[in-house]
Amino acid sequence: RLDVTGQDELTRQWDVTGVPTLIFFKYGREMYRIPGIMMREKLRRRIEGVLLSI
Repeated sequence: RLDVTGQDELTRQWDVTGVPTLIFFKYGREMYRIPGIMMREKLRRRIEGVLLSI
């Protein structure tokens, strides 16, 4: 979790252009990204799909 306020270098490094942005990592590498706001059930399905794929 990152509060992007005052974190310009990190937001550029990880190309965070909007909030919220969920970034999933495996062994320190970005594996998947879920940007933007969505309904809880849709978000749950997306996260479950990501976790099954990595």
